[in-house]
Amino acid sequence: MAEKFASGELSARKLVDASDDELLEMLIAVRGLGRWSVEMFAFFALKRMDIFSTGDLGVQRGVAKYMGKDVNKLKNKGGKWKYVTEAEMLAAAAPFAPYR
Repeated sequence: MAEKFASGELSARKLVDASDDELLEMLIAVRGLGRWSVEMFAFFALKRMDIFSTGDLGVQRGVAKYMGKDVNKLKNKGGKWKYVTEAEMLAAAAPFAPYR
């Protein structure tokens, strides 16, 4: 990350001015940063209000509860917890934009 700032490839201004998609693209290019980390940075550090992290287990569980599913009965399948699909999550969250 420091090298990207030192070279000018990244700057605080670039991060602040970038769209959500641009921010994701710029920061995922940094070794060790993934989608969830970038989404949390955008939400907490950049104070972006419409960040909806479909890969976050807590968000998945919250959406499942919101949809009326009994999350206590859901089981681990294939090594990952999946309460609802990404498509279901996005559909359930759509009415709340731009404050998802």
